Amino acid sequence: MGSGQSVQEVGHSYGLQEALTRFSECLAPPPAFYKRSSTAVQELFQLLQQSRGDVVSVMIGGSVGRRTAMITNPFDGTENKTLPEIDAVVFIKDQEAPFRGRLAEFDEIFRSEKTLKTSTIENKSIDASHIRIEYKGFTINVYPATYQLATNSNSTKANDLLLLTKISEAVPSSSPRLASLMYKSSLEQSSVRFFEAQSPFTKSVIRLAKFWVDQINFQGRNVYSKAYLVECLACHATMNASDEEDIAKGFETFLGLMTNFSNIQANIGKVELPNYLNQVKTILLDPVNPYNNLAEQVPFVIERFEQAASSTLEKIRNFKDYTIGVEELRSMVDVAKMISPV
Repeated sequence: MGSGQSVQEVGHSYGLQEALTRFSECLAPPPAFYKRSSTAVQELFQLLQQSRGDVVSVMIGGSVGRRTAMITNPFDGTENKTLPEIDAVVFIKDQEAPFRGRLAEFDEIFRSEKTLKTSTIENKSIDASHIRIEYKGFTINVYPATYQLATNSNSTKANDLLLLTKISEAVPSSSPRLASLMYKSSLEQSSVRFFEAQSPFTKSVIRLAKFWVDQINFQGRNVYSKAYLVECLACHATMNASDEEDIAKGFETFLGLMTNFSNIQANIGKVELPNYLNQVKTILLDPVNPYNNLAEQVPFVIERFEQAASSTLEKIRNFKDYTIGVEELRSMVDVAKMISPV
């Protein structure tokens, strides 16, 4: 809960603001998780570096690196919470995407360690892959990445410009996403830095948004980059919020954008738009990669987004009409039901 206090504090009543704040705190992994996961990733990196001299550095990317990670079952009544998977981005000198050959080498190194459980996961349609490892209680996804110039902050912009140039040269006119995904891991450093700069308030709204989207039934349909999509849109929603203290307003703004997702126009990173977007109606750009349009979803998924957001907005607005007392708010499960669109 963040403060170590239970939800059933005597004599306290909870409005929407307090309820959502507490709920978001419950979704966040404990601080010890970040320390332990960092140690585990460094140990795996050292194993690779001992065998490969061109392995330069490693970083934790994904939601864990962005500090937007979420526990997926915080309210099941047990101590065995499902912690988020960890994305370890390994930078390799003089290596271009795709990384299939290098992943085979990494896989061989990891499999030589009997304490590791590994599986190579490939997406052949984009020729990109990673290795999934179970290590010290964590699920760690190892992604190779292109090391261009250096990994210090002074060279990050130059690195990105070089990578985006490579992407633009590789982009087939029919599908810019296919080329951009090959270099996704190589741009991860900038993605992490972008979200590191966001406020704790924004990250609280992001966790609510990620919990919400996980409750939507997409009937087995694939939702491209679902978690990252809502992270970016929640970031966009809170950037435009006038009151940073009002988590309820921030979440409502996010849901309002979701109700009209088919007309979304969001360029969070304020990057220059590539030519391929000139005729595109729905835009939600990755803040560090303009060739990655997260709004590019099938109509069924967009329809589900809009229906679910309308449903949750209605429930939240009804909730505002009264204050939940201690006797009713026995657990955060009540808030979870309110957020859920079903």
